[in-house]
Amino acid sequence: MRGDCSGSASSVNLFLAAVDDDAALRAETGVDTAWLAPLHELVRRAAEAGHGEDSIAALTEVLRKPAGETDAP
Repeated sequence: MRGDCSGSASSVNLFLAAVDDDAALRAETGVDTAWLAPLHELVRRAAEAGHGEDSIAALTEVLRKPAGETDAP
């Protein structure tokens, strides 16, 4: 990883946990949350690449790689 994205209260896992909350918001209010789909995909990819405990800034590492290519060992 190029930068140190560790040690943040706004971790990738925190955003990943909110994916279900966004789905509940859509179901309860009828608000269109489709615009969040690309963010949710990036967050999932970052978590799968081992960045779950890192800052949400770790998404920049995921954006540097094509889908399917990860940092995972």
